[in-house]
Amino acid sequence: MRKKILGDIPEDAGNAIIDSVPNVRVGQWMSKTEYEQFIKTGEVPRTNVLTKGMDGYIKQANKGDFYVEFDIDSSLLAPKNEALGWSLIKPKNQMYIKLYQNKGLTWPDPIGTNITHVHTK
Repeated sequence: MRKKILGDIPEDAGNAIIDSVPNVRVGQWMSKTEYEQFIKTGEVPRTNVLTKGMDGYIKQANKGDFYVEFDIDSSLLAPKNEALGWSLIKPKNQMYIKLYQNKGLTWPDPIGTNITHVHTK
């Protein structure tokens, strides 16, 4: 049996894969209180996000809610309703954590960056 020789592979080579996962711009309707907490911590307040703009959930949003856009790790998203542009942020549960650990990776936290308040209903 012949073996392919790849040469020396740095120990942190797997990190390059994680670093190369692109962020995606999404939006979310939230209360003013949730928005203020989001700005402080970066932790996304809800699991549902919009990928096609605010119109996908504007009817359900409460008067006074903020529509906020932010960037998030695209590997955290799972489509929920593509026609409406709804996606879910995958929960940080044991199933996903173990899948990532089996690959030698760490499950990323649902942190939003580049947070922008776009509209108030």
